[in-house]
Amino acid sequence: MAESGIILPIQCYDELGRIKPPSLLWLIVLLCAKAYFILIVSLSNFQDRSLLLSVFYPDTRDFYLNLVLGIPGVVAALMVSFRETWLKLNWRFMFSLVKPMLLLSLFGDLALHIMMAMDVHWRFVWSIALSIVVVVLGIMYCLRSKRLAYFSEDWRTFEEPVMEDKASDIK
Repeated sequence: MAESGIILPIQCYDELGRIKPPSLLWLIVLLCAKAYFILIVSLSNFQDRSLLLSVFYPDTRDFYLNLVLGIPGVVAALMVSFRETWLKLNWRFMFSLVKPMLLLSLFGDLALHIMMAMDVHWRFVWSIALSIVVVVLGIMYCLRSKRLAYFSEDWRTFEEPVMEDKASDIK
């Protein structure tokens, strides 16, 4: 995308002209990895470690499933976080995997929450309903975000700028 000109506002680019990851990408990653954050917060509570887990995941099976379903989202975050390394190793295909990994995690999370709603016989539960709404919004963002698509394409096709030899210019 860099050779086709500027397609986003200038603040969306880094100093080398590459598109920076969208801010909402990190919220989507947080959504995909929420079971890990709930686990960390519940482990830091010294009185009752299982109280927070039972609020979000009444059945421990759902918690463990969500840990597994969060793995593709965490992997996508690692791919974005170490993008300079992938670029230096010439593993540019990694950038085209970010969006599918996020979607895999989000669709799995949606299926899990629908299964949780079925387990309570579709009785309204705030945590399940709110999770479904937020996950659907995350899926819509991943599917419709032009900036996320531009980011992946730009990093996948980015060519390092050729630095001119300054010594030859001085005579």
